[in-house]
Amino acid sequence: MQSDTSSQDRSQNIFERIEHGFEEVIAWCNDHWPVLVTVLAILLIVGGVSAGIYEWRKSERAAAFASLAEIERELAATLPVDASGGLGTSQPANPELAITPKQEAIESFQALSQEHVGDEVGFLASLRAAELQVELGEMEAAQESLAALADAPGVPASLVATAHRLRGYVLEELERPAEAAEAYLAAAGLSDYPARADAFWQAGNTFERIGEWAQAVEAYDASLSVSPEFAARNRVSDRLLQVRGRLEATTRASGVAPNTGVAAETTAPAQKDEASAPADADPGTAGPTPARAEGSATETETPEAPDATAP
Repeated sequence: MQSDTSSQDRSQNIFERIEHGFEEVIAWCNDHWPVLVTVLAILLIVGGVSAGIYEWRKSERAAAFASLAEIERELAATLPVDASGGLGTSQPANPELAITPKQEAIESFQALSQEHVGDEVGFLASLRAAELQVELGEMEAAQESLAALADAPGVPASLVATAHRLRGYVLEELERPAEAAEAYLAAAGLSDYPARADAFWQAGNTFERIGEWAQAVEAYDASLSVSPEFAARNRVSDRLLQVRGRLEATTRASGVAPNTGVAAETTAPAQKDEASAPADADPGTAGPTPARAEGSATETETPEAPDATAP
């Protein structure tokens, strides 16, 4: 009985303390109501401004993508299309007539990219301008445009990798294969890029063409590891075996330990020239241009541009 009374007393004391606390809070609010009103007003203003900024940025982004799409529509409308070229053809009947519309589109894309430096729209506009420069054969200008896109924080990895791979193609056209291989590796190094195996394959093929056997082995091996399915379709294992054989032969001839990455540096010029074409390679995988895997951007035709109208 005494225990029950003690519990009731404790409960009563707790309720009294809680009630006293509420009374103190109410009293404080009554004494400081101007401060409370001011704080609430500030919070409402900040919330309203934040919501307004968000909506403004959202509408601005939508307007930027609309501008990008408008440039594409104007270009498509001004290009002379060969009506006899088949369904869906986009090749002009007279390529000379396409030069001026493409040059004007390049200027428009570059202007838009200057208005949106550092965001996705600006990146897409610069990339699209570079693609048109490639189509016009303006490789030096395209290389400069693409080099500026090498570091683009906040842009999806697939877009950055597309820029790296297109730059690799341009550098090969400019007869700078070592730099081209590094550009392909830069694309392959983006872990979120779906076509990493393809980019590693392109890097390996480019290293192989210039006799950099150790680096070619590393790139082919990476392609095989990233996507065995891709490697099987493109016979990467066969190429890897061939290049490893050449690396071992070069190592024996030069006395340099394998996997140092310097075996090709010490190979005599005659040996490098003799080994520059892959042995027993398929006809389509040897020669002055890189072999092309599925979806490769190093084919001799102009690389397909990404859909710049999609956000």
